[in-house]
Amino acid sequence: MSTVTIPKTKYEALKKQAAAYRRILSANHHIVPKGLARVPNKETRQAIAEIETPARRAKLKRYASAEKMFAEMLGKNWREK
Repeated sequence: MSTVTIPKTKYEALKKQAAAYRRILSANHHIVPKGLARVPNKETRQAIAEIETPARRAKLKRYASAEKMFAEMLGKNWREK
């Protein structure tokens, strides 16, 4: 078995990088709490599939902003209501 000498600056950099990787790996299982990670039911999956067809998507109305969409749906003065 042989000994390897690592310069102190390189050692410190590797130590910081390893700590960062440990934080990332330990945090991954906390990103989506178990109760929130739900699979859509059959009806929801069918609705999503229907909307995602190219023919249906072409018929969908598009808005340049959420402001314009709400103004059309709720009226010009929607914020005041």
